[in-house]
Amino acid sequence: MKKLNILKRLIDVFWIMLCILSFALFLFTIAYLVFGDSIVGFLIERAELQIGNVSIVKVITLSFFFLISLTIAHVLYLFKKALEAFQKQNPFSNIVVANFNKIGKLLIVVGIVPGLFFFVLSLFPISDVEFFVEFGSNLITICMGLFFIVLSEVFKVAKMVKEENELTI
Repeated sequence: MKKLNILKRLIDVFWIMLCILSFALFLFTIAYLVFGDSIVGFLIERAELQIGNVSIVKVITLSFFFLISLTIAHVLYLFKKALEAFQKQNPFSNIVVANFNKIGKLLIVVGIVPGLFFFVLSLFPISDVEFFVEFGSNLITICMGLFFIVLSEVFKVAKMVKEENELTI
C-alpha cells in the first residue's frame, strides 16, 4: 500500500501542476486574443527572448496545446479516481473499469490528433512557424492508450470472475 500512496501523491502533484500550467496557457491565449501582438511582445521582452511576429497560426497552436493539456489533465483526474478505488480496497469496481477505458481512448486521441494537426498545418505555406512531427512520443502515447483499454477489459473479466466466486459457496 505504501507504493500505491506514493503513486497517488505523485499523480496528485502532477495533476495540480498541469492544471496550473493549463490555466496559465489559457490566460496567455486570452491575453493574446484581447491585446494582440503588444502583450506577446511585452511578455517576450520581459523574458528577454527574441521572436518574430505572432500570427493566427500561433494562436491556433496555443489553443490546441491548451486543449491537449486539458485532455491530459482529465486523464490524470480519471487515473486519480481509479487509484482512490484501489486505496479503498475496491480495484474491480465499475468506476475503475470505466476510467481505464476512458483513459485509453483519450490517450489514443492525444497520440493521434497532434500528429494530424501539425501535418495539416504544414500543408499551408502561410504558416511562419515550423512544425515537425515526432512519431516516437505519439506512438508511445497510442500504445499506452491501447494498454489501458486492454487493462480495462482485464479488470472487467476479473470483476465477473470475482462476482461468480462470491456467488459460489
